[in-house]
Amino acid sequence: MANKLEFEDSPYLQQHKNNPVNWYPWGEEALSKAIEEKKPIFVSIGYSSCHWCHVMEKESFEDIQIAELLNRDFISIKIDREERPDLDKYYQDLYQMLNRKGGGWPLSVFLSHDKKPFHIDTYIPDRRKYGRVGMFELLPTISYEWATNREDILKSSTRIDVLSRTLSGNEEREVDEKFDEIFLENVSNHFNSKFGGFSPAPKFPQIGVLKTLSLLNSMEMVEKTLKEMVKGGFYDLIDGGFCRYSVDEKWLVPHFEKMAYDNGLLLELFSDFYLKSGNPLFKRIALETASFLMEKMEQENLFYSASDADSEGVEGKYFVYDKSEIPAKVGSEDFEGKAIVRVDDWTEFPEEFQILKDLRKDRVYPDIDKKIITSWNSMIIKGLLKVSKIEKSYLEIAENSMNSLLQKMYIDGILYHSRLLDNSPKIEAFLEDYAYLTDALIELYQETLKSEYLEVLETLVNIAVSKFWRGKRWFTSDRDSDFPVEAETEDSSYPSSRAKIIISLSTSALLLDRLDLQEIAKDSVSRSYKNFTRYPTAFGTFTEAILKSHKELLVIKGKREELEKLEISSPFVFKKVAENSGFDICGIGLCYKNVASSDEVSEFIKGFFI
Repeated sequence: MANKLEFEDSPYLQQHKNNPVNWYPWGEEALSKAIEEKKPIFVSIGYSSCHWCHVMEKESFEDIQIAELLNRDFISIKIDREERPDLDKYYQDLYQMLNRKGGGWPLSVFLSHDKKPFHIDTYIPDRRKYGRVGMFELLPTISYEWATNREDILKSSTRIDVLSRTLSGNEEREVDEKFDEIFLENVSNHFNSKFGGFSPAPKFPQIGVLKTLSLLNSMEMVEKTLKEMVKGGFYDLIDGGFCRYSVDEKWLVPHFEKMAYDNGLLLELFSDFYLKSGNPLFKRIALETASFLMEKMEQENLFYSASDADSEGVEGKYFVYDKSEIPAKVGSEDFEGKAIVRVDDWTEFPEEFQILKDLRKDRVYPDIDKKIITSWNSMIIKGLLKVSKIEKSYLEIAENSMNSLLQKMYIDGILYHSRLLDNSPKIEAFLEDYAYLTDALIELYQETLKSEYLEVLETLVNIAVSKFWRGKRWFTSDRDSDFPVEAETEDSSYPSSRAKIIISLSTSALLLDRLDLQEIAKDSVSRSYKNFTRYPTAFGTFTEAILKSHKELLVIKGKREELEKLEISSPFVFKKVAENSGFDICGIGLCYKNVASSDEVSEFIKGFFI
C-alpha cells in the first residue's frame, strides 16, 4: 500500500511511495500531525539520482523493522532537495554549523514536534558500520530519550533552533582594491599542478573559480584543469556530458549521475574557453556536451534535471565496460574489476569510440528525473547561447528553449521553480531561479537584440529585488517561506545565487539605465565581503560579482542593424538597441562619446580598459 508520497509530482518522492515507511511530504498535514501526537519528526532529504540516497533507501527505508520503528514513534517526512532548495540549504547550513564540515545527501534530521532540530546527520546505515551508528540503534535511543527526557531535548532543540535562525553579520566592508590579486594568489596556492583543480579528492569542477580565472585572463590553470577533466571518467567520452564529481584526484572515478546544472555551466565554460584559446579540444567537448543534453535530457525544448548514477541497481553499470570489450586502440583504467574509458593524448580520437557507443545501445539507461527546474534550464540556455558562437544552429535552439521556459514557468506574472511537463507547477520560484533566468535573458538579448527579452528582464529584476532583498540582505525564498534562509555568498553545488543576482543587477543597471540597481549591487557586495579574503576559492562567482559591480561596464547603443555587425569580445561590454545615429558609448548614468564607425568603437574599448 502506497504512503502519502503517491500524490506528489517529484520523481524522487515517487521513488519512495511504496516504502513501508509512512512517509509524508513536507507540509501542514505532517507538521500538524506531529503536534497533535506530540511525536518527533524524522526528515530525510535527498534527490532522485543520488547514489547514497538509494543505498539508505535499500538498507533502511525498505526494511520492515526500521519502518515499524519510524511509523510507531516518529512522523517521517521526505524532501526532494531539488524541489525545495530553501529547506535543504537551511538544514545543510545547520549541519555545517554543528559539525564544522560540509554536509551532503542523504541528509537526516530529527526535529521536535514543533519543528526545532535536535539531531542531524547525513547517511545513516541500517546497522553500525563505517564508524557510524545505525538506524537500529539510533531510533530506539531517540524514542527512549523522547519519552523519558523530553524537556532536555526540547531545551536543546530550542538552543539549536535559535542558533540556526541567527542571521549573519550584515556590516558593510570596504572591498580591497587588490581583491583580484588576493583571489589569484589564493587560487594559485590551492592549484593541483599535476591534475588540475583546486582541492584534493573528492573533486568538483568549481566552475565559479574557473570562469573567474578566465575573466582575469589567467589561462594556464583553467586550460590545465579543463584538459585533465576530459580524459575520461568524470567526462563521459562515449555519450558526452559530465558527471557530478570525481572521487579521486585525477578525475577518473566519478559518481556517475549527470546533473543538468553541471552540464549547462560546463557547456558555457568550454565554449567560452574555446573562443579565447582556439584549442579544438574544447570545441569538441562543448559540442559533445550540447549533443548529450539534446539527445538524453531534452523534451519540448526544455531539459530534465538529472540522470541517475545507477542502472539495474548497480552504480555505473551503464557507463563501464568489461576489459575484453575495450578495443586495442582505446585506453582504459580499472574500476572495481571493470574498465573506464580513458585517453591521455588528444591528438587523435579513436574511431573505436563508436564501437563502445553501440555496445551501450543494448544496455538499460539510468533513470532520468524529468523535473523541469527554472534555474537549471536557464544555465543550459546560457550554455547553448555560448555554443551558438561556435555552431550557429544552437541560437535558434536556445531561443526556443527560453520561450518554452517562460511559457511553462512564468504564468500570470508568477515565476515557478519546478514542474513536470504534464502537470501544473506548484512551487514558486526561489532567488536562484530569478538569478539564473535574468542572467540567461541578458545573454539572449545580447545575441538577438529583441526588446521583449529586455522587458521581461526588467520585470523579473524588479520582482527579485522586492521578494528577496530585505533589510539589505538577500534571502533564498520570500517572506512566506518556512524559514528565513539567507542566500549563500560562496559557491556550493553550483555558483552562488547571491553572486549571480548581483551580476544580473550590475548588467541590468547598465542596460536599463537604472542607477538604483547599481546601488543595490554595490551594497550587496560590501555586505557579502566578510569571508572573501579567508576563503577565496569558495568565492569564485562572488569575485566575478565584484568585478561586474566595481569595474566600469560599457554599453554600445545604436540601431539594431548596425549593432548586429558589431563584434564585441569583452565580457564587460554590452549592446543595446537605440535610435541614435552612429554609436553612443555609455556607462551607467553617463555617455562618453558618439562615434560613427565600428572601428572607432573598437579603438575606444581598447583604450578604455588599459
